[in-house]
Amino acid sequence: MAHTCNIDAKGRLFRGVLGLIACVVAAFIAIVWAVPAGSVVAWVLVAGAAGFGLFGLYEAYHGWCAAKALGFKTPF
Repeated sequence: MAHTCNIDAKGRLFRGVLGLIACVVAAFIAIVWAVPAGSVVAWVLVAGAAGFGLFGLYEAYHGWCAAKALGFKTPF
């Protein structure tokens, strides 16, 4: 299914930066907490942050925002 572009360059930049930050945070949590502790909670948090980041990067790359596609108003 092809997505139609529904965000401008400012929105793409915002989602790309937010996605990159989330991926870096996920890697940091994995290195500092999840690997040494081996906790299920830590790995769930890593997976959530990584998923959020990758989805943000996907939105930035395609110029498509899921919230806008659902009818929500977003500032970017």
